[in-house]
Amino acid sequence: MKENKFYNAIKAVVSPFAKLFFRTRAQGMENIPNDGPVIIAANHYFFADPIFIAVYTKRFITFMAKSELFGNPVMNWLMTKLGCVKLNRDGSDISALRTVLGELKKDACIMLFPQGTRCPGHAPLREEMKDGASFLAMTSKAPVVPVGIYTKEMKGKLFRKTYVSFGKPIVPAEEIGRGGKSVALASDMIHSAICTQVESARLMAESKK
Repeated sequence: MKENKFYNAIKAVVSPFAKLFFRTRAQGMENIPNDGPVIIAANHYFFADPIFIAVYTKRFITFMAKSELFGNPVMNWLMTKLGCVKLNRDGSDISALRTVLGELKKDACIMLFPQGTRCPGHAPLREEMKDGASFLAMTSKAPVVPVGIYTKEMKGKLFRKTYVSFGKPIVPAEEIGRGGKSVALASDMIHSAICTQVESARLMAESKK
């Protein structure tokens, strides 16, 4: 299993703050495979979403991050030290996708947001979904762990409770035959699985009232 001491140190520092200031709760962490290649795909409405997922994931995560986050020397250094892969916002960065496929061959745990950018105020819509996650899943045959993140009004705010639900892995490459529409069908499957987990996270919030 790949390790990154800098990542582990940052995670140890950030985790208590995430749990304190965003009152995070999570379920289904056991659905993340302990080893082997895996893609974590989640909805995205708040800048801290990657932290909410990392806090509850034991494995080192290689994040696919939009290129704008590497825009200044300090952030470029930080993102590089954390092992992030730079990705163009439209999700069609072939070089980045090849890099991630190489990491999956090394049994990496990859995290990305199929929406490609933050979309607050609602659960993910199918038309917002890019095909990067489905392309990786179909090409690498790696399982996808769908994740739903939920908070009131789907808008992040300090001290507003945040709920994270990790679903059982799905393997689009095993369920969808090869063909011209296979990547789009995989995107449909991943979108549906993420929406299911967003609803699971919402129900968790309801049960905690």
